[in-house]
Amino acid sequence: MRSNGLALGALIGAFLLLAAPASAQTVDEGPDPATIRVRFGPLWMNPSIALPNLGVDTNVFNEPPSASPKTDFTMTVVPKADLWLRMGRTWLSGTIAEDVVWYQQYETERSTNHLLAVVWKAPLNRLATSVGASWLSTSARPGFEIDARVRRREPAVTASVEVRGFPKTFFGARAAGRDVSYEKYVYLGTNLQEELDRTVTDGAITIRHELTPLNDNDQPYYVLTGTGGSIAQRIAGPVDVVARASDQRLRYQNRLDDGPADPERTDRVRSFGTGVGVRIGGGDLRLGFNIDRERRTSVLPEHEYEGLKYGTSLTYGL
Repeated sequence: MRSNGLALGALIGAFLLLAAPASAQTVDEGPDPATIRVRFGPLWMNPSIALPNLGVDTNVFNEPPSASPKTDFTMTVVPKADLWLRMGRTWLSGTIAEDVVWYQQYETERSTNHLLAVVWKAPLNRLATSVGASWLSTSARPGFEIDARVRRREPAVTASVEVRGFPKTFFGARAAGRDVSYEKYVYLGTNLQEELDRTVTDGAITIRHELTPLNDNDQPYYVLTGTGGSIAQRIAGPVDVVARASDQRLRYQNRLDDGPADPERTDRVRSFGTGVGVRIGGGDLRLGFNIDRERRTSVLPEHEYEGLKYGTSLTYGL
């Protein structure tokens, strides 16, 4: 935790050292002053804290029914702060976030995830540029196929430039690079560090509202497609309800260098849930109750699972 505190202090210090007098009015790429909760001179901040999950997970390891899925009490706490600093006509923005995941019985599922990000945006007449960097350290599951919380680190850099070609038309380009490195861990006979460590680069030529990305596939073993969404509606005074659902398809295809071909298949992961919440005092503090169910179907029984998660949530500033 000491290293995290040093990183937080360094980021805030960089903001203050680069400080310039803040204007009461926003410019392009800047935040809406009316939404800012905390101001320390030229430094603007929006802190928030959330308790998105406090309840029971009925299938901790996403196991098939024949394996007697494990149940545990779990809790997630997410403190976060968004920061902005006005520098002349440009903006320096940053994000500091922590995810603390706790399970009562299964200690292997406990984890802390850290994110630090900074972006400099410079809108200059017809030309707008931005550069950014981020650092992520997480033990979150990297996909549907790896049900293990293995620590990985992902430093990344981004850059973009955009030119106003016509009054409402912008042409631009962007580039990004990211290193992915896993701790040494063997999962189902596979060394994740040897198989998944990689450097990802991508770029794009852009027209505002139209993108032509050149993406690197993070999961080369299947093609993931699907849809999902959520609807939130206030029903009476401070009370609101939320409904959400998603349907993901994992279409497995054989690689040319895999040797003898295995039968191709398509697995399906469906989830749906609902929640109800109340704004305490009509302000930024929200108390909610959520319930979600997820089910995976496959022609391979060992890949099937079904689980229910339910519990309360408490959020502030979101």
